[in-house]
Amino acid sequence: KVSFEGVKLNMRSGTPPNELVITNDISGFVCGDPLSNDWTITVRTIQSAGGTVISEQEDPPWETDCVEPGSAVAKHYEKVMLNSSQSYLGWYCLYAPGKPPKVTLRTPKLTMGGMYGMEMRVDPPQDHTVNAEVGACREKRAPGEKKEDAPPVPVS
Repeated sequence: KVSFEGVKLNMRSGTPPNELVITNDISGFVCGDPLSNDWTITVRTIQSAGGTVISEQEDPPWETDCVEPGSAVAKHYEKVMLNSSQSYLGWYCLYAPGKPPKVTLRTPKLTMGGMYGMEMRVDPPQDHTVNAEVGACREKRAPGEKKEDAPPVPVS
């Protein structure tokens, strides 16, 4: 199992003291090969306005890949996101093996227009990198499945 947590992406609109801030607190894990197996991603979203939290929610887990930095797939993701609609702001996952391995969430665009009719800005930098933790996968769960409902899976 390879996992990461605590990557925070802040998107902002307006100016203080009436600034809208949307924070995505992102974590993820994969069992097996981190470059060929799907990662399960969890995003907790916190919205605040004028410094006051107005909503918090944890999105259902979903699956995506993490690709090798500089790979053809990473270059394709970068190109697609840079050439996407001005109203789209996204990120993709990079995994770099090593001791320790690193996970980077990359946001190719730092600004977008159109959300709520306002420009949104992502706090720099474009690359949010954390050390990944390596451990054993003891169970396999489907996205959204509760831990106690998952059947045990042998450690390989």
